Amino acid sequence: MRIPVYPGGWLGAGLVVLRLSMVGAALAAARLQQLGEPGQWLLAIICVSLALGAGTRWSALAGALGLVALGLPTLLPQDLAIIGGLSALALAGPGAYAIDARIWGRVRVRSRSSR
Repeated sequence: MRIPVYPGGWLGAGLVVLRLSMVGAALAAARLQQLGEPGQWLLAIICVSLALGAGTRWSALAGALGLVALGLPTLLPQDLAIIGGLSALALAGPGAYAIDARIWGRVRVRSRSSR
């Protein structure tokens, strides 16, 4: 079975929806006030990066780890849902409709046949 690096079609559209819903959920989180000014700037950078699909895997991983660092013992159910969605993005990647796909593109690997 072959899985594309940057899937398009319905799967790529689903990843766009997942990226945007994670941005919305992160911005609506109740813990936003706890971050302070530097944390809010970092959150803004992560959200813009996720929305555009630039550095998606690293941004999603940073967001999930940051949320865990904010309060592992007091995680709310909505925090767990955001961590799960961000973890899924870190594993799945941004999809074909992202800046990452435009920058890195689809790479073809050709092997030399032995003679």
